[in-house]
Amino acid sequence: MKGEQVRTRLLSSGYVLKNIAAAMNETPQNFDMLLRAKDIKTGTIERICRAINKTIDFFYDTDEYAYLLHSPDEHLDELRHAAFEVLLLHPGSTLDTWKRTLLAEYPSEVQDALGHDPDAALTALWHQPYKDTASNLEYPFSQWAEALATPSSIQMYYALTTPQKK
Repeated sequence: MKGEQVRTRLLSSGYVLKNIAAAMNETPQNFDMLLRAKDIKTGTIERICRAINKTIDFFYDTDEYAYLLHSPDEHLDELRHAAFEVLLLHPGSTLDTWKRTLLAEYPSEVQDALGHDPDAALTALWHQPYKDTASNLEYPFSQWAEALATPSSIQMYYALTTPQKK
């Protein structure tokens, strides 16, 4: 996400930038430099979110990323399935490891669905709901990651979603 987008979102929501800087233990000048970046790192956006007591979807819940929530696009559906599979195959995934794994193991799905610069869109997708057909449960990928954080939780997931033989 571009620094100017972050600045605009904060100002349009009534935040005072120097107050956010203080809450982040940054000088107003340093905070201004952070907001001048062409591409703000997810970790910086998370720090801003903590300072304003918001979740990261505050920045990604915009029209620009709305297609991630309600897209009938088959490429995006393939990416969603791959994204969930990453969580099942890699217990304890964080946003950053999830994105890296998707880019490494499913590059064509990511590119087909999101294009050549998918970082911000993947971060937005992390906060979007995914309905698992095996369990019929729907949670954001971030919550699925928490629920599927250990090998034993993965084992329990499969025990609960695999039909039992009689």
